[in-house]
Amino acid sequence: MYTLSQEVAQKIDELAIEGNQLMDDKQDYNGAIGLWKQALTYIPTPQEQYNESIWLEASIGDAYFQSKDYANALFHLKNALENRASNAENNPFIMLRLGQVYFENNSEEWALHYLHKAFQLEKEDIFKEEEKKYFNFLMENIEIEEVSTDNPHYLSDFSDFPHIGGLIVSKMVIESKIRPQFMYREKPMNPKDSGWRIFSGQESDEYTNDPNNSGIYNPSTLLQIDPSIAALLLKGIGSVFERITENSDWHGIHDFKLDSDYLISKQLTQEWSFDINNLFESKLEEDGSLYFTTGDKSVRLIIWDDLDNNETDLYKMYKTDIENRDQTMAPTLELFEFSEDVTPRIGYRIKESDNYKSYDVIYGFSIAGNEIVQSVFYYDEEDDKNWALETWKSLHYKN
Repeated sequence: MYTLSQEVAQKIDELAIEGNQLMDDKQDYNGAIGLWKQALTYIPTPQEQYNESIWLEASIGDAYFQSKDYANALFHLKNALENRASNAENNPFIMLRLGQVYFENNSEEWALHYLHKAFQLEKEDIFKEEEKKYFNFLMENIEIEEVSTDNPHYLSDFSDFPHIGGLIVSKMVIESKIRPQFMYREKPMNPKDSGWRIFSGQESDEYTNDPNNSGIYNPSTLLQIDPSIAALLLKGIGSVFERITENSDWHGIHDFKLDSDYLISKQLTQEWSFDINNLFESKLEEDGSLYFTTGDKSVRLIIWDDLDNNETDLYKMYKTDIENRDQTMAPTLELFEFSEDVTPRIGYRIKESDNYKSYDVIYGFSIAGNEIVQSVFYYDEEDDKNWALETWKSLHYKN
């Protein structure tokens, strides 16, 4: 590590303090940036060898972040990261800001990498003063057991937790402040019901069967007892989790049979029908498409006629379009062709993402006569690809 002369170091300190005052007292981000950049000019090259450059670069990156100039924020935060006089990867603030900038730039993999590092260094405390979207994104994408259950959550009253509806919770959990060990999400009974049924794991059958031993609670009430389930509560309908003790890891359960877990046949039109699990909720969207979802896997269906082409021509046309689709935004990961079926089907799989996560999408086209059904399947887990394909294959046309 190189050191500066006392005179230069003092001049940098004066500019840094003046910049801090503009930043903190007046929110004058441009003014602060100008002073800190001026301070950087006093540091000889290679600047990454001087300890002073790391906090100047980090401060400039922070000011650009606050002013929503994410490109310049990333440039200066990466400069701070490359500083050799100090280990920036042990600085939770730099890790946090890098993660937030990558999040805003839709670079989810790097956003998760740096937000996770910040979390590992300071747990939930590092997120206390930040917008809740960053913590929510992190909680949806890391292993649940990493979340502290001993420290208070960064939201003291959980008032900003997403609205999911009420939870039916054993009073053994609520009244005795026992962290739950078993929970599952049924199909909601009404719009105010989340579908979650949550237990301590110590209830007898007699206790559970007595309706007076459970109540309907807001998520915030339960999260005050056990913040570790925050990410689990955002999982989809049909989810089942358990753990052996109050402080052990949560595990997904796949052999627990829910009351509403069974296949049903849905008539889409007079001719078209398909099979879907009863756990899926459905709605008719404004564009005329039908949407079915459990929260973590979904399918959207839309049906139309093309009276200018017959079935053979339509199949060739869609096959050509799929094989020659633009690969710039979302490359084709897999092609599907079930031409041996009575109802010809062709499609492809890609990756898409939103502000929180990336997920698989299968676009499928089923053709019968002059009619086309476009089926779009969204799912988070690789294991659900088989669900998407089997549901697609269940589409049936009856003359």
